[in-house]
Amino acid sequence: MLALIIVLIFILIYYCVMPCAN
Repeated sequence: MLALIIVLIFILIYYCVMPCAN
């Protein structure tokens, strides 16, 4: 359960970094 939450947070961070990097 915890791993799933960590993965979701990682995806959210990645989604934020991708457009911000552009």
